Amino acid sequence: MQSNSTIIKSMIEEHEAIRAHLKMLCRSVEEGYYSLPKEPEALADGLKNIQLAMSYLEEGIKRHYSHEEMVMPPLLGKPLMQAIIAEHKDVQQRLDRAKSLIADAILKIAKPEEFMTKASEIKQVIDGVCELIETHSLKEDTMLELLKRAI
Repeated sequence: MQSNSTIIKSMIEEHEAIRAHLKMLCRSVEEGYYSLPKEPEALADGLKNIQLAMSYLEEGIKRHYSHEEMVMPPLLGKPLMQAIIAEHKDVQQRLDRAKSLIADAILKIAKPEEFMTKASEIKQVIDGVCELIETHSLKEDTMLELLKRAI
């Protein structure tokens, strides 16, 4: 069984890795949005790359949340874990929304006006997801740092 200090260190390291991945994803979305190619094939490829990055992010977050929800309750207690789990669900709902928008945008590539509206919405939703995940992980890090001092 891991010690509390090992668990805390592991969670903080996972948060750092997630934030690094988020920065890359958001940078890719930002760069792609402001340099949208005109050819439908290139647009589809760009969206598929974003879909892939979102899938990797989602897989990593699911593993992290599962690990966190298993090891953190004894450290944080029930009320804080309920709040954390509620935010985990919010993150998942927003990821689902982003995936749905991307899938819909791929279908609308042949219609430039509709596609541009979807592209703008995708950027906005992914920016929101990135901000939520980063804020969430920083809140957890604050709690973990306080626990580290108490142990």
